[in-house]
Amino acid sequence: RWPSGGVVPCSSLRDTAGPMGSCVSDAALLDSVVSGEEVVTKPDSLSGVKIAIPQDWISAMCPNGQSEAATKALEAAKVAFEAAGAEVLVVDGMNTVRQTAKDQWVMPVLPAVYEDCHADLTAYLEGCGEGRPVATVEDVLAAMPDEQRVKYVGFYGLKEEGDAEKIKVKIEKRDEAVANMEAAYREWFASNGVSAMILPAFANEPTTIDIEGEGGKNFMNEFLFAFHMNECRVPSMAIPIKSVKFPESGVPTSIFMYGVEDRPLYGLALALEASLTA
Repeated sequence: RWPSGGVVPCSSLRDTAGPMGSCVSDAALLDSVVSGEEVVTKPDSLSGVKIAIPQDWISAMCPNGQSEAATKALEAAKVAFEAAGAEVLVVDGMNTVRQTAKDQWVMPVLPAVYEDCHADLTAYLEGCGEGRPVATVEDVLAAMPDEQRVKYVGFYGLKEEGDAEKIKVKIEKRDEAVANMEAAYREWFASNGVSAMILPAFANEPTTIDIEGEGGKNFMNEFLFAFHMNECRVPSMAIPIKSVKFPESGVPTSIFMYGVEDRPLYGLALALEASLTA
């Protein structure tokens, strides 16, 4: 729904622009301006709407449990949805869904291809026309510090004759795996009759990345429940739960809400926000 023209690519699999706002209404308004569609409004009632908590996925990613603040945030969202008329229930199976076609993945963690970035950036630069500040990916590499360039070339560089065809095959394999995963995701929603699922955005207390050894932990904390889903073309949004803060950092907690289509998910988010602030 959102145009990608002018977006400097990271990967065609992930390059999705999306709105940020101080509230859901602001994000919905921006979405309307960009998409050209009418602004989504809050539903009058959520009666008959089912919201799922994918407890098997949460437990699999948090074998030692999640922080008390994250648990309270999820409970606050559950109570708010129920107050708005929705039914909130635990629905398992999403942990299996997120591992769909795992034997087709070209990497052990994500079904993505490193070389995809090189190809997408090349296409982007070629489409920029005359007057662009850099002409090729090689120009970008030349401007990189040595350490970064070595890492990039190690991931993306074509090293042997025939590598281009190998990369093409890898990307095709990746696309098939992602399509199968997305199909399983949509089937999970349909077969369980749920409109959205909710889970913690951060399972544990966030810390600053400049503390030695904390960078990787923060990365995992941030993407814990985004891995696999961020390859699928399905909507999600993060909703702050301002009434619950992480005790050490004081950062407000938040929940992830995943759905099937953008506009219905906006409607649910507007209803949740209104219930949380009532």
